[in-house]
Amino acid sequence: MKKHTKFKLAILILLVILIIVELIAFKNSRANKIIEMNISLTDSDQVVDNVKETWSALSDENGNYYIVLPEYIGSNRVSKYEITSSNVNTEKSNNNAHDDAKITNATLENTADNTLKSNNISNETVNSNNTVDINEISSKNEEVANSKTFKPGDKIYLSQSDIENKSINLKATYDKKENNGLPLYYKNINTEVNSRKIQIEGYMPEKSKVDAKEIKIEEIQDKLNQFLINNVSFKTAFDIKIINDDSEYEPSDYKEEVKVTITNISNEENKEYRIVHIEDKGKEVTGVEQKGEDLSFTADKFSVYAILEEPNSEISTYAGDTTLSQNIDVWDGSTSQGFKFGNGTE
Repeated sequence: MKKHTKFKLAILILLVILIIVELIAFKNSRANKIIEMNISLTDSDQVVDNVKETWSALSDENGNYYIVLPEYIGSNRVSKYEITSSNVNTEKSNNNAHDDAKITNATLENTADNTLKSNNISNETVNSNNTVDINEISSKNEEVANSKTFKPGDKIYLSQSDIENKSINLKATYDKKENNGLPLYYKNINTEVNSRKIQIEGYMPEKSKVDAKEIKIEEIQDKLNQFLINNVSFKTAFDIKIINDDSEYEPSDYKEEVKVTITNISNEENKEYRIVHIEDKGKEVTGVEQKGEDLSFTADKFSVYAILEEPNSEISTYAGDTTLSQNIDVWDGSTSQGFKFGNGTE
């Protein structure tokens, strides 16, 4: 009996050891499939400040490393990227290492034809391996050949030299337009007020920032009274502004609208929320979206926005803790719009 117990214990210990070894191997394999890359970004228009970030390069099933280009750099939305250094490729390589003296035909798919034609390089330059020897192209051609534009969300594969240097230089073209002589960038900016984040997304000057503070009901009571009826109550209010340098930016002055999101409003499922823009006599905002604890709405002018709450219109509570939908009728010999406890036939 004792030998049998010892045998079971030995098997159990062996299984535990195997599990620990597998977990360590799995952890190491995950770690080996991620490389932290140093990314240097410059604005193609040389207006937005240069940015240095660290991105994670992931490994695919063939051991090739790639990065996915993000939609935003800082608070600015990117329209397109351009590779200004490295032999980055959008196609998967058969080998983990790239020959740095050559560029595959796939790498040049968007630029090779124009490069060869504009510089009178014949198709004979391309050998049977579908490669172009950079030494046969002038330095100008090399720059063109190594440049390629990508969109946010594109997956680009890294060369061996990129992996060894752990760095890539990119040029970003930001999403912008000009209105009334003012360049407007599509930005996503935010600030935090008393554990609530106020986020604004849309076209605005490049140096824009959110300025916001919470407002007490006493400061806006006279303009809210008309809305505080039928179980509607005051939740909170914020004075919101977009500041560009030292001046206030109003989207309406440039025929623009922006999306405003206020987070962490409430986790009460039986509440509905309304937003009132406190201007002149006060005006209720239409098209308010409620997602979980967050409220979103569009705005073209800024000042104080008040958030009001009310019971969910589909739920009402009656005496005796009986909860019925307002849409349910109770038959008592005539059409009824509700329910109440009575005294029999009295």
